[in-house]
Amino acid sequence: MFGIQFRPGGTYPFFRSPTSEIQNALLWRSTLELHGAVLLSQSINLESSSIEEQFCRIPHKVSVGEVMKEIGLRQRRFIELFSDQVGLTPKAFGRVRRFQRILETVHRKSEVNWVGVALDCGYYDQPHFIHDFREFSGLTPTQYLARATEHLNHVPLA
Repeated sequence: MFGIQFRPGGTYPFFRSPTSEIQNALLWRSTLELHGAVLLSQSINLESSSIEEQFCRIPHKVSVGEVMKEIGLRQRRFIELFSDQVGLTPKAFGRVRRFQRILETVHRKSEVNWVGVALDCGYYDQPHFIHDFREFSGLTPTQYLARATEHLNHVPLA
């Protein structure tokens, strides 16, 4: 048994369909087929570009416009390529990354200054923060903290 964790956009070279077409489907692929695709790939760039790193780490501080300007693509084409390779639009990806950053920040803490965390992660008001938190987790920040386990991104359902 083995596992692979892909970075955003990392599955694109190995699967036949754009990620945006399979984003909500369960993806089953034989180990041998995936192994063969990895072996046949010309190269795997493990070094991320500074834009990609910033877009993943601090999406609220790097705008899509800045990225498009840096790589020289028009908005429509950039969104199309990003959606195909990552499975989300750049805006949706930024929202998910911002939420993940919040979870990373509060992981294993018993008390949290939610206002400070929200501001540090790029939220400009509490309603926007709570809306995103509920949309992605199904819980309020306080409910999440009360149910959080030692495993990042996991809470008991009941």
